[in-house]
Amino acid sequence: MNGVKLTVHDSFIPENDGSVVVHFNDRKPVVVDGGGYDVEIKLDVAWFSSLVMDVVDFRKLWMMGLAEGSDEGYVNVLDTLF
Repeated sequence: MNGVKLTVHDSFIPENDGSVVVHFNDRKPVVVDGGGYDVEIKLDVAWFSSLVMDVVDFRKLWMMGLAEGSDEGYVNVLDTLF
């Protein structure tokens, strides 16, 4: 996978609301400016926080409609990634 575009809505701190492209090199995230990506995911900052703290997995957020993705074919990859 080339990368993931993360679009996070932050109603707590509006300056943080936005998108970032992250590439993964040996499973380590690297933020890139203007880089390409394979899939975009959109979610609220509350669910993103729960995702990165391993409280909930990506698949569950996807199934409950709390995370959107541009390509359903990446759900397994994203679930493993997070």
